Amino acid sequence: MDDKIKKMLVAAVIIALMCATAFLCCRNRADVFDDRGRADDTREQLKRACDNQRGAEEELDAAADTATDIGGEITSIREKVHEARVTTDELKADNDRAGQLTRECTEILERVYGRGEIQAGEY
Repeated sequence: MDDKIKKMLVAAVIIALMCATAFLCCRNRADVFDDRGRADDTREQLKRACDNQRGAEEELDAAADTATDIGGEITSIREKVHEARVTTDELKADNDRAGQLTRECTEILERVYGRGEIQAGEY
């Protein structure tokens, strides 16, 4: 009987070890599933972050293109302002010249009228 009890105890210990091993294996499997879920969440967050970054890069490229276009427009406007200033200066010089010519013509007419009065008085 003593031998029979030893065999039963050994069998009970083996069964207990097998149950403990099965429990630990099943518990580890549950942890793997949870880790996979967290990995999927992390993957989705990374994917959204990459998509957001691509969108931000596209917006930055569009802003850079707009800035380049605005720079070209500013250059064009500066050139037109310079042309307008040159034209204004030319018009001012022409106006001054016209004033000078008007004064000279007035002086000539006054001299002609003066001669005409002198000659009228001689008759």
